[in-house]
Amino acid sequence: MYDHIARLIANLALWTGGICMALISVITVADVFMRYVFLSPLPGTGEHTQLLLAVIVFSGLVLVTREGTHIVVSLFEGWLDRISPKLFSRCYFLANIAGLLFILYSMYEATLEMFEFEEETLVMEYPLAYLGIAIVVFIIFAIFQLGYLAKHGSTGHSGGD
Repeated sequence: MYDHIARLIANLALWTGGICMALISVITVADVFMRYVFLSPLPGTGEHTQLLLAVIVFSGLVLVTREGTHIVVSLFEGWLDRISPKLFSRCYFLANIAGLLFILYSMYEATLEMFEFEEETLVMEYPLAYLGIAIVVFIIFAIFQLGYLAKHGSTGHSGGD
């Protein structure tokens, strides 16, 4: 059951990120076309791109967490893995949990402030709190994917490859 839910979450993140990438492409092409053909660019193109890029990054975090393909800094990896692979695995898992919980707490606090002060984007005046909610949900999904990673192990690259 857990694997099925984890797979659904991963598919949701994959499709969300893919659709956002396609939207960025369409918006950018339309903006360039409008700018050069009609001398009138689409309003808020940069802002839309920024918002969609934030969704792409955090939907990608869900997938990266599931596969264990985070960016690797191998300062401790070599000697710690040689000393005790189980200790290395536990340290890796704890570092993931700590990092995701820190990001979750920070984004939760920022989202509360966005609601409290009714923060909006500059050009299109979209409420930023909805973006904050989406980011918090994706971080929670990423934390959920750690269970899948702990059960199945990393399927991604290892070391600096």
